[in-house]
Amino acid sequence: MKKKLTRRIFLSTGLRATALAGVSGIGLLSPKKMSAQDTEGPQWPFPYVYLDEEYVMTLAHDSFFVGGCA
Repeated sequence: MKKKLTRRIFLSTGLRATALAGVSGIGLLSPKKMSAQDTEGPQWPFPYVYLDEEYVMTLAHDSFFVGGCA
């Protein structure tokens, strides 16, 4: 026998799944513990790198047809 899917059941199941995904993802967003070796960090300001304009233009043009805009 098939169970009838009502709007209330659909929404409650979706909200439960969303809540479960949010709770399980909290550990991914917590800050990392720093050790004594991590105190250096990257050097700032970052050095400026000159780009080849023709290469970047070609890469951007070709990338549009692979993945679309943005």
